[in-house]
Amino acid sequence: MEGYGKRILVVDDDADMRFILSTVLEAAGFNVYGAGDGLEAVECLKRRRYDVLLTDYRMPKMDGLELLDVARAMWPELPVIMLTGDSVSFKQQGCLGAEAFALIDKPFDRTHLLNLVAAAASKGLDRVMPQSRRRPDAAPAWMGGH
Repeated sequence: MEGYGKRILVVDDDADMRFILSTVLEAAGFNVYGAGDGLEAVECLKRRRYDVLLTDYRMPKMDGLELLDVARAMWPELPVIMLTGDSVSFKQQGCLGAEAFALIDKPFDRTHLLNLVAAAASKGLDRVMPQSRRRPDAAPAWMGGH
């Protein structure tokens, strides 16, 4: 099993999507932990080290990009894979290279997902996309930023 022993934090406000992602990853041997939003994910990141953070882009309370910023501050080497059902808006907002390891469109292809998660878990940030910030001067909104 390719994912044996690797810890994946799956963050999505849609419980059904979180369940589907967890089931696919667990079947491949990954140890999967779930969070229903970005704030819950931050609490998970405080308690444990993960090999990959797999997060939805659009979520209440804290979106995926804000979570990515916090995750980078806490665990700079943590590969982050962003999921989105709206990649057009994501790309139009200039978010494509926001330090994410990869961007996956929903609905996702199971094999593609597993290949990306396995690569992220084994390679870390060796293959991270170039850094570009959507709001370089702003703190995340949950911290009182703009």
